Amino acid sequence: MVNSHDVVSVADILGVSPSTVKKYYLLMEENDHRFQRNTIGRVIFSDAELNLFLKLISLKNEPGMTVKKAVEQIIGEMNTSAKEPQPINSLDPLIHEQDFLSVTKQEFREAIKIIEQIEELKMDLNQTVKIII
Repeated sequence: MVNSHDVVSVADILGVSPSTVKKYYLLMEENDHRFQRNTIGRVIFSDAELNLFLKLISLKNEPGMTVKKAVEQIIGEMNTSAKEPQPINSLDPLIHEQDFLSVTKQEFREAIKIIEQIEELKMDLNQTVKIII
C-alpha cells in the first residue's frame, strides 16, 4: 500500500511550514514534475515524493546552493534515472532513510507522551503520599 501525505503532514514530517512545502512543490511543478491531486483537487504526496523534499532540503543547505538550483538538480536527476534501466530489486536508500526518520519521529513523539504520563503519575503519587502522611 502506498502512503499519501497532504501538505500539512509533509510540513510536519519535514519540520517546515506548509507554505514552504507549497513553495517547494510549485517549484518542482514549474520544472515539469506533476504531483497527484485528491478528489477535491488538493495536492497529495507519495513516500517517494516525500524523499524528494528531504533531498531538496539537504541540497539547498549546501554552500552556494539555492532552492531553485536544488529543484532543477533533483528534477534533472529524476529525468536521467528514468531513462536508465533500473534493476528490479534495486532499493532506494532515501526511501529507507525516510522510513527510519518517520519511525524515529513517531517514536520520539510517543516517548514524549509516555514521559508526560509518567510525570502526571508522579504528581498523583506525591499527592497520594501527602494525603496518607
